[in-house]
Amino acid sequence: MSTRQTKITAIVCLIFAAGLFAGCQAKEQKAEQKAKPAAHETEVKQPVHAEAPAPEKAEPVIEPSKEEAVPEAEPQETVEADAVPTEEPEETILEETAPSVSAEYLGVKKCKACHLKQYKAWKKTTMAGSFENLKALVKEAEKQKAGLDPGKDYTTDEKCLRCHTTGYGRPGGFKSAEETPHMAGVQCEGCHGPGSEYRKIMKKNKKYKLAEAKAAGLIIPAEDEKGCMSCHGSDSPFTEKVDPKYVFDFKARLEKTHRHYPLKYEH
Repeated sequence: MSTRQTKITAIVCLIFAAGLFAGCQAKEQKAEQKAKPAAHETEVKQPVHAEAPAPEKAEPVIEPSKEEAVPEAEPQETVEADAVPTEEPEETILEETAPSVSAEYLGVKKCKACHLKQYKAWKKTTMAGSFENLKALVKEAEKQKAGLDPGKDYTTDEKCLRCHTTGYGRPGGFKSAEETPHMAGVQCEGCHGPGSEYRKIMKKNKKYKLAEAKAAGLIIPAEDEKGCMSCHGSDSPFTEKVDPKYVFDFKARLEKTHRHYPLKYEH
């Protein structure tokens, strides 16, 4: 082999050896790089134990002494509605006969439709024509005895209208001779109360129960003399002091009055 060939062969061997050496170093570097993240992951996976904070000292609870204890508030007294005094209503002549239910006056013609016998009997009484007595120059002697002016017209006098008309000042009742002439005089409802509600019961069933009609406002004068005495009492100008004939005996007057009122239906 010539010297030239020998040199070339030596150079080739050196190059080959250098390549092998470089390849080995590259492999070692890659292995080191792979090993480092694995070690890092191992460190991360290890649990880190945080130190627990030291417990705070509880503040001592100071109980109040008997002297310092706050007394419990006493419950306030409640006032019942019934205990509150209310103003008494003004007294009126017809206060005792005020209906307990919301009803209206209808007039004697409504009563006449079913109680013709009673209506005819009522027409004969002085109560039917009592409004006429308020006119001037009527019952002159009686008015003069009672201290009234015989020549005065009392048909607009409120005190007189309460007892000489039916339902004065109430729903459906007498207002004036011009507006409500059909409510003049003391009619059926003047003694039995406004009939709009109990009339419905009577029309619905002729064999109605009396208790139902009374609950609807029907008044039975025979059961209580207050209704009669509201007009025949001491407030009336016509008393026994004026003339003995004005003495009002409830039982005697009731018996005499109801002879004229036979019941149409049995109850």
